[in-house]
Amino acid sequence: MAKKKEMTPAERLAAALVPKETQPYEIPANWQWVKLGKFNQYEGENIEPSATPDTVFELYSVPSCTENYPEIIVGEKIGSSKKSVKKNDVLLCKINPRINRVWKVTGYTENPLIASSEWIIVRNSGICADYLMRYFQSPIFRAYMLTNVSGVGGSLMRAKPKYVDTYPVPLPPLAEQERIVARVEALFAKLDEAEEKICAALAAFDHRRAALLRAAFTGRLTAAWRAAHGRSLDEWEHKTLNDIALYKKGPFGSSITKKMFVPKGEETYKVYEQGNAIRKTTEYGHYYISKEKFEELKSNEVKAGDILVSCAGTIGEMFKLPEGCEPGIINQALMRVRLKQNILEKFFIFYFEGMLKGNVIEESNGSAMQNIPPFKVLKAMSISLPPLDEQREIVRVLDEAFAREAQARAAAEEALAAVPKLRRAVLARAFRGELGTNDPAEPPALSAD
Repeated sequence: MAKKKEMTPAERLAAALVPKETQPYEIPANWQWVKLGKFNQYEGENIEPSATPDTVFELYSVPSCTENYPEIIVGEKIGSSKKSVKKNDVLLCKINPRINRVWKVTGYTENPLIASSEWIIVRNSGICADYLMRYFQSPIFRAYMLTNVSGVGGSLMRAKPKYVDTYPVPLPPLAEQERIVARVEALFAKLDEAEEKICAALAAFDHRRAALLRAAFTGRLTAAWRAAHGRSLDEWEHKTLNDIALYKKGPFGSSITKKMFVPKGEETYKVYEQGNAIRKTTEYGHYYISKEKFEELKSNEVKAGDILVSCAGTIGEMFKLPEGCEPGIINQALMRVRLKQNILEKFFIFYFEGMLKGNVIEESNGSAMQNIPPFKVLKAMSISLPPLDEQREIVRVLDEAFAREAQARAAAEEALAAVPKLRRAVLARAFRGELGTNDPAEPPALSAD
């Protein structure tokens, strides 16, 4: 059999380069589009850690990638074969390529370095490992990773190494690779700082809301209003919740079962669920009962103006049923509150959030599923009740303040959502040579020499 002819350096270079007509986009003249598999020098070596049970390994497993720190683990606790790796190898996860899992082997310890077989391992001592890592995180490469996958979806999806080997990598001169990495890291540091400040601002919204509510219901928020109207804090009355409202807990689960649900029709009644209180909408839920069943459970009826309170699991969330809401009943995860005279629904909802909700949660019982405390505990809780005109002033001031806070929060959330997009934009520009760091006088990274 004739011996296979060895390729010349020029032929090897030509085989490594991506043909002009299939290059993804234009790059600087001294950059090269190279097929990943053609510069990957990794030659797999399987390791059976259990064969040396007392040896401590530094294991780069897929789950530990989330923590960005490998497992330090003895061989007897590793149940399957692994791959031997070296410092600065770049790991590209095959599992569910929608998740952007790329990791560089760092070598935190002096222990043998191993990696899960679910990684595609890329090694080249002449290419900056951080450059490859950042490119593998870029939008264009992630798009390639989602092509030619096997599996039905989610965690069952796998990228196929034989195709990954063909994916193009833009390769600038080595010095430019290092400059790009430095520039990307500097820009990412600024984005990290911005993200941290935005998150701190979002946390502050909750603190300010709590502070405003406490100021409202201790009288501080309307102190100037009382002074201007010749009013006194002595006019506030101390009541129990039992003095101001009627309460009704939803029926036990055995009273409302799926067997009695019917399609929505002309003479059907909605079953309001915990999700209505949590999401603060009448649109949640799609269960209905017949007129006959409604008459049987009519003591659990709710109507416009009633306040729904979630009382299992996520407890203490409130929603006032608006005018025109569908007639219906509450299920066992809700409590109905009907206020008596001399208290505004909005005032009660704000007061409950600011002054009582914490106590309700503290008094709740149950382990796997918390429940609203017994009525005797709830009804005994106290409320400081100002006259109706001051209640209206408190609600007005809180509504205006919270509307401004909501606008500011929305802007902060929008800015926070933009950070990942900005990171992707930085990476996209970096691998097009658009960060202003390229030196056209530097020779290409690969040559035929």
